[in-house]
Amino acid sequence: MKARITFPTIEQANALATAWTRSTLTGHTKGPDGKGGFYVDLYNVTEERKEWINEQVLKLNNQNK
Repeated sequence: MKARITFPTIEQANALATAWTRSTLTGHTKGPDGKGGFYVDLYNVTEERKEWINEQVLKLNNQNK
């Protein structure tokens, strides 16, 4: 399964992409979302990895408050 996560900044997108690759040793793609933000597509998403994704997104969103 694939998950697409969208962020307002490239730094957040890069941080998630890097953490994903290091944690799972699987691939991702990223780029502009066409609305001023940036997306990260994560591949080979499992139920366990969904929890990890949610935790990482929460951390990244809290860092920018």
